[in-house]
Amino acid sequence: MDKHTINFDGLYTHFTAPKIYKLADVEDRIERIGCGVVRFMDEKNKTGLWQINQDHDGNEYIAAMYDDVGSEEVVKNSWSVEPDRLNKTATIFYKNTPLKSIASAELNLGENEWKEFISHLPERLASSKNVVSIVLKSLDETYRDSILKEHPELFDNGA
Repeated sequence: MDKHTINFDGLYTHFTAPKIYKLADVEDRIERIGCGVVRFMDEKNKTGLWQINQDHDGNEYIAAMYDDVGSEEVVKNSWSVEPDRLNKTATIFYKNTPLKSIASAELNLGENEWKEFISHLPERLASSKNVVSIVLKSLDETYRDSILKEHPELFDNGA
């Protein structure tokens, strides 16, 4: 290869992180958050969430749960989760409108797992239409309709 020629395929793979790893290869670099969700312990991937999956041969791997592009801005502007004083329940808000209260007991999460869960939930809501759909479908029908009238953009998120 000529020294003035650029291999764009190699450049892309060099500058983009893989979105899937074999679980056995990274077992010592991850921490389990709960419900089949893990994150890397190193600083550069601290906020990225990964899900444990199995391929058709039964081998376990972790896959990125979302793309990082622009998620910080969306999280700050749209979704928030506020715990109560005792840190046993939390309320999910969309643009300062309360949607649903959830309890750590409902999800069978310990205190540390619960704190991790609610700290990452706004990010997950901003990036996953499936999670938004689950939250919206769990609401009472009349309340859900009023929320969707107030925030019609949620129709795009799986309502």
